[in-house]
Amino acid sequence: MLTDKERSIVYACIHHWDRDVKTKFLLGIKAFPGNPPRWQDGSFIACTTYSCPMCKEFLHKDLKCDNCLFVKFLSKKCDKLGGLDFIANPSLETCNNFMLNFQKILEN
Repeated sequence: MLTDKERSIVYACIHHWDRDVKTKFLLGIKAFPGNPPRWQDGSFIACTTYSCPMCKEFLHKDLKCDNCLFVKFLSKKCDKLGGLDFIANPSLETCNNFMLNFQKILEN
């Protein structure tokens, strides 16, 4: 079961992806693959470990993903649960697919 702190981190991730990624796709802004991928204006999409609330809490503190909520509740790292798909093909579809994981985590 999620703690209040963990639940808060997941909601912060949902807010970040909604505000910084999904909304731009809904506005019709195009994106291009890369690591990190870029928006059509050349700016980077905020989808790295430095923009992720979960990575800031777990990866950057422990220098490993072992305590990440993806691993803890979904048994895989985020890159295997749609993260790499988004980087290779940034689109509304891959964004939504990745974001479904946050809902799955909240179900715990």
